[in-house]
Amino acid sequence: MFFVKAWNRGKLSRDLYTSDAAAESARPASSQTSYRWSFADNGLKVNAAELKATREAVSQATYDLDAPPTTDTAPRRTQGPSLPGRTLGPSLPSASELTLQREEAVESARGERRAANKRARERLDDEDGGIGPKAVGREGMMEKKRARRDEDKAMRDRKEDGGLEVSEDTLMGAGGGDSFQAAIARRDAARARWAEKKGATSSGSGPSNERLDAMRAREAETMAMFRNMAKERFG
Repeated sequence: MFFVKAWNRGKLSRDLYTSDAAAESARPASSQTSYRWSFADNGLKVNAAELKATREAVSQATYDLDAPPTTDTAPRRTQGPSLPGRTLGPSLPSASELTLQREEAVESARGERRAANKRARERLDDEDGGIGPKAVGREGMMEKKRARRDEDKAMRDRKEDGGLEVSEDTLMGAGGGDSFQAAIARRDAARARWAEKKGATSSGSGPSNERLDAMRAREAETMAMFRNMAKERFG
């Protein structure tokens, strides 16, 4: 390196720049050294251009010279920054892909909320029977509470009555031919006719009349009990 720089700057001896010295330096290296290449000793025919390219490639690799090779067969140095190699494996999503994924997630959540609200409305419609306008919000809650209180009150009233619902006419014995008293009278008449008929065929009528009187007494007690219950309830 120092020799080349000194040669180019003309700082060497003048004798080296004469024609004889130039001719001597231009001679091939094979004539200036005792070293012989193995392929030359074997008598192989090698192109001079290939030998020159090989020597330049060796010099460039050894001394890291910046001079480009003279032939296409020698390796070329890459100028400028090298591009990054291809990364193996999954790559990270870009900013646009992340934005698209967020938008899709938001839209999916909105669709799920709309579907849930629709199912809730349908369930309320089924519970209310789907008749008339539906009360919403606080008004709807108050209306449901009032309906529940009315149902509870009606159930308590039925429990207090013992589950027996009897009209006032039936309790008081009024209402004409269809009243409870008329029904009892018809039944008593039928039993009396049956007793008379049976007494006519039997030896005596004493026991039959006694049974009939006992039944009438029990029925009279039952009617008295119903009338007392009606007075206590209705005054």
